[in-house]
Amino acid sequence: MKKLPKIVIISIIAALTLITASSFAEDSFTYPKSEHKDVSYEEIMSMTYDESAMTALLADFENAVQTGSASDESEIEELYGKLVKEFDHLSTAYSVLQIKTSMDPANDSISSEFEEAELSLTNIQDELYGALRDASKSDMYKRVMKKLIPAEQWESLLDYEDMTDEQMSIREQIAGLQTDYWAAMAENFSADYNGNTYTSEDLNDMDEDMYYDVLPLITKKENERVADIYRQIVKKDNELAASYGYDSYAEYAYKSVYGRDYDIDEKNEFERYVREYLVPLNLVLSIYQSDSGSDVDGYFTETSGRDRVEKLGSYISKVSPALTEAYEYMKNNVLYDIDKSDAKADEGYTTGLPEFGDAFIYFNSNGSMNDWSTLVHEFGHYNNFYHVDTPDIWASSCIDVSEIQSQGLEMLFLPHWGELLGNNDAQEDIELKQIFNMMSSVIQGCMVDEMERWAHENPDATVDEINHAFAVINSSYGYSNDGEADGKMYYWVEIGHLFDAQMYYISYATSAFGAFEIWEQHQKDPGRATETYLKISAMSDESYVEALGDAGLRDPFSERAVSSLCDQLTDFSKDRGWYDEQWMSNARAYIEQAEKARDELGFTAVRDGGIKDIPWADDGGINAVKLLIIVAGLFAVAGVTALICQKAIR
Repeated sequence: MKKLPKIVIISIIAALTLITASSFAEDSFTYPKSEHKDVSYEEIMSMTYDESAMTALLADFENAVQTGSASDESEIEELYGKLVKEFDHLSTAYSVLQIKTSMDPANDSISSEFEEAELSLTNIQDELYGALRDASKSDMYKRVMKKLIPAEQWESLLDYEDMTDEQMSIREQIAGLQTDYWAAMAENFSADYNGNTYTSEDLNDMDEDMYYDVLPLITKKENERVADIYRQIVKKDNELAASYGYDSYAEYAYKSVYGRDYDIDEKNEFERYVREYLVPLNLVLSIYQSDSGSDVDGYFTETSGRDRVEKLGSYISKVSPALTEAYEYMKNNVLYDIDKSDAKADEGYTTGLPEFGDAFIYFNSNGSMNDWSTLVHEFGHYNNFYHVDTPDIWASSCIDVSEIQSQGLEMLFLPHWGELLGNNDAQEDIELKQIFNMMSSVIQGCMVDEMERWAHENPDATVDEINHAFAVINSSYGYSNDGEADGKMYYWVEIGHLFDAQMYYISYATSAFGAFEIWEQHQKDPGRATETYLKISAMSDESYVEALGDAGLRDPFSERAVSSLCDQLTDFSKDRGWYDEQWMSNARAYIEQAEKARDELGFTAVRDGGIKDIPWADDGGINAVKLLIIVAGLFAVAGVTALICQKAIR
C-alpha cells in the first residue's frame, strides 16, 4: 500500500517501474508525454502566495460532502478538479516564495512571509486530505471519489488521520527553532588568534595554514551559539514521533516522513560495511589527492550562469539525446538562477513548479568546478520534475531515488569534462575528484545518519556529551578532528540537515551507491548504463529497494554489494596509480583504532576520553588527515529550509 505524501516540514522527491536495460541501445528510451506551458522567469517571480481561493474551494467541497448538496457526481468531480488545480497553484507560489527568500535572505519581510506560508500550506494540505478522505468514505460520493483518487493512494487516504492540535503545535515549535538556527548561523562569529581577532568573513582571505588554525576556533563559537538549539529540536522531534505512536524518531522518520522500504537494522549493517570497506579506500584516495597537488578548480574560469547553461547543453545531449528536451525548455525559459551574488544564500536546490509542469534551479556560484558540477546535479532533478506530471497533492516521493537522478547524471557526465574544457590533462584529475566526492557522499551520509540517530536516542545528553559522541562517530568514518584536540567535535553545527531535514542524510549514501553502480555499468556497457539512468530519471512513486530491483541494480544492504563496489573502485584506482598498499595499511590501522573508541561509546552512554592520535606512518600520509577535516562549507546546507512535501531537492 502506497503512503500519502506526508505533511512534513522537510523536503523530499520521486520514482517509476523499470525493466532490465541490458539489451537496450542508448537512444531507445522515450519519456512519457507531459504537458508544459511556456512560462518566463518574470511571470514566475510575479506570483504571490494567497490561500484565500484554496480555503473557499475547500469550504465548498466540504459543505457539498457534509450536506449531500452536490446534485450529481459531475459536480463533485468538478470541485475535486478545482481543488487539485488550486493546490498546484498554491504549491507553485510557495516555491516562488522560497526562491525569493534564497535570493534575498537578509530581507526579514520575505523570510517572515515564507515562514507563514510554510505553516499555511501544512494546514491546507492536512485539511485537504481530510476532506478527500471524508468524501471517499461517504455513501453518496464513494464511487466517484474512487474513480478520481489514484489507486495506489486509495487505502492510505481512507486511513489518513488529521493532525492533532498537539502535533501542529510541535511542528510550529520545530519550525521556530529552525528559524532561530538559521538566524544565528548568519551572524559573523569571531575568535582570537595570535593576538588578533578574526571573523567568519575573514576566513575567505586566509592562506591554507592559517585557515585551518582559525576555522576550529570560529566553529567552536558557532557551536556555543546553536548547539543547544539542536538539543531542543531533538526533544521536539521525539515528542512528535511519540504523538504518532512510534518508539523512536528514527523509526518515525524512516517510515512516515520518507516512506523508506528499508529498516534501521538494514541501514545499520550497511553503515558497518561502509566503515569496513569504503572508508579505508577513501582515506587512500585522499592521500593521493593531497600528495598530487591536483587542483581541479584551476581548470575552470568564472563565467555567467547563462554561459554555463549554453556550454553544458551540447554535452548533456552527448550523455543522451533524450535529455535535450527538458534542458532546452529550462534554458529557453530561464528557469534558473545560478549566478554569483554576495546577497544570495549559499545553498542549492531544485524546486517544483507544478502549475507549469516543470521546476526551477537555484544555487549561488563560487567560481569553482562546483559551479559546473552542481548544474549537472540539479538538472538531474529538474529533468525528473519536467517529465513527471503527477498533481502535487499526490506526488509521493522517495528522496533515495531522487538523488540517484542527480548523482547518477554526474557519473554519466564524468567522461565529458576533458572535452568540454578542451584539456585532456584535466580529465583524470576531475575523475579522481568526482569519484572521491561520490565516495565521500556514501561515507558522510552514513556518518551523519549515525550522529543524529545517537542524538535522538540520547535526548538528555549535554552539549559536551554530544560534541564528544560526534567526535567518536566522526573518527570511525575516517575524519580527523584536527584543531579540536579535546576529544570533542564542534563543526557538526555546520550540517544544516541536522536542524531542518532530520534523518534525511542517509539518502545521500544510498543514492550515491546507486549512482556508483550506474558508473560501474558504464565502464563495461555505456549504452546499458545510460538506459538504466534514463529509466530511473523518469521515476515518480516507487521506493528505493523496489526501484533498484526494477532497474536491475544491486540491493546495497549486503556485505557482498559493498565489497564488490570497493573492489571495482580499488581496481580503477590501481589502474590510474592512485593506490598505495602502505597507505591502505595505515588507513586500516586508523579505522581499527577508531572502531575501538566507537565500541566504548556504544549508543547508550558517553564515556570520558577522546580519540587517540591517528596512527599514520611518517610517509606524508598525515597530510591526508588535514585534507579530511570537514570544514564549514563541505556540509553547508544546499537548500532545504523547512519545506513541505517534495518542494525542493538538492
